[in-house]
Amino acid sequence: MCSSDLTSEQVPTAIFGDGNFPVRNITTTNFPGLNSNDAANAVRLLNDLSASVGGFTTGRVINDSTQKDWNDFVTGDLRRWRHLTQEDWSLFFKDSWNTTQNLTLNIGLRYDKFGVLFDQKGLIARAKGGEKSLYNYMTNGTLTQSLLVGKGSPNPNELFWPNDWNNIGPSVGFSYKVPQFGKTTVIRGGYGLVFNNITNATQGTEITALKQNSIVINNPTYPDPYGGRDPASFVSTAPPNINILNNKLVNSPVHTYSVGYSQQLFADTAINLDGVYQKGTDWPTTENINTRDQRTLVRPLPEWGQIVSTDPIGEWTYKALLVRMEKRLSDRKSTRLNSSH
Repeated sequence: MCSSDLTSEQVPTAIFGDGNFPVRNITTTNFPGLNSNDAANAVRLLNDLSASVGGFTTGRVINDSTQKDWNDFVTGDLRRWRHLTQEDWSLFFKDSWNTTQNLTLNIGLRYDKFGVLFDQKGLIARAKGGEKSLYNYMTNGTLTQSLLVGKGSPNPNELFWPNDWNNIGPSVGFSYKVPQFGKTTVIRGGYGLVFNNITNATQGTEITALKQNSIVINNPTYPDPYGGRDPASFVSTAPPNINILNNKLVNSPVHTYSVGYSQQLFADTAINLDGVYQKGTDWPTTENINTRDQRTLVRPLPEWGQIVSTDPIGEWTYKALLVRMEKRLSDRKSTRLNSSH
């Protein structure tokens, strides 16, 4: 099991700037020789000196899925608490067999269960019905809804995506000492399959996107910057940009192949050559699935802005040749030269 505690404070902040009585007439026209950068700096300086407030930021938070009222700077605790947890476990077996005087075999097997992330207070959200619910408005006229999911939430049987149970990774290898050569010659090779865990950073995009809205209030009133209105009424009605996660994300399998050759040159010196090839598939990769049509400039889902989806579509390869010459300790001297390509 791995877990992390995240805390952030939603402290009210006043932003100096042009308020109800903005600074005027400091221009390059009125002050010959004044450049535009200095004019802007002069306006900022006068705003700071006069304590002119051009904006106001604050936050309203909840720290439990059962909480009915907001926490904010008026009601109490400004801190937002998150206790993110992921339950993983593994089993593995590996052994070596000297099948002959010159041949050694290595065989292993590993099993991994990767659990999906959850918040112990049930404050992880995803789109109700998965990513396909983004098309609700187009298909049936209903709005997309967010849903608290996972342990501790009102929907404990609903998960971000399914737990990943089918991660079986074999590993095999051999080392063969060629008996016909006068000096020691060794040929070796191997194969292994491992699964990369999906990090909490990957999962955080949709968690954040569906649980918060940002508002901007220009020239706010005091002491109530909302002017008696519901803060939700300030939320922009423009098509929002959103980050989502594909509900079919898996832990990316990585196949590794290696082959090597070692040759004794002198009694205390040998040269080693090793080639490595890796290929990863199903890698979590972001893509915008709501790009504008090049001719009409209309998005497929016009009620949304950019929809950046993390999908299991990425692939990558790695190739390397490692060359090493090594002189073991003798006569109080040892040397190693390495090169990689």
